Amino acid sequence: MKIDEEDTETKKRILKQEEAIGLFYEPDVRTTKECIGYYLIKKDLEFAKAALLLLKKEIDKYELKNGEVALSDEQLVGQKSLWFSFIISYGKCFTKANGREMSLNKNIFENYHNPKALQLHEKVMSIRHQYVAHGDNSSNQTVKFYYHIEDNIVKIKYVNYFAYTEISEELIMNLDLVSHVILICEAAMFKIQSELSEKLRLYMRQNNNQFPPNGTAL
Repeated sequence: MKIDEEDTETKKRILKQEEAIGLFYEPDVRTTKECIGYYLIKKDLEFAKAALLLLKKEIDKYELKNGEVALSDEQLVGQKSLWFSFIISYGKCFTKANGREMSLNKNIFENYHNPKALQLHEKVMSIRHQYVAHGDNSSNQTVKFYYHIEDNIVKIKYVNYFAYTEISEELIMNLDLVSHVILICEAAMFKIQSELSEKLRLYMRQNNNQFPPNGTAL
């Protein structure tokens, strides 16, 4: 039976049926939360990477005018939205999460081949904390307010600088950074799943190929 991805009620019903006839085993709470935590973090990182790839494509479409980037309001909104999507999704993986009860630590960059990885990570997190998620006073956004005389008319001017215009030059490094963290999540998930699968095989061998009761710690 083919199940549509959106048909969650059908999935839940089939899981209950499988559980009732012994074809379904859910590990203990600690292991389940750990696996789900890494899974959700990996999904957020994959979304962050996808946003960066789309942003890179958009940047490649830049039209240069007098040596400077010429962007329409629509292009600016689109690119800034992709940049914000990356910052939010990536930063979410390294901040406190009461729902999935786990987050990543910056020490995962200690043995990374690029010595600038931690510096880049902290820059992204700074933008997240001080600009995207909060409105702190920081170098990530600067606005200049002044009066300007144009055609003998005094006009008010605002010049808005935000972090995206600078950090866009580091897109390739950001992609490398996210890919590295995704691999770490995959390795952590593989380790947990491999150890659990081996314990499960041993249990089933000793119990006539039956699954243990749901929630059993192996």
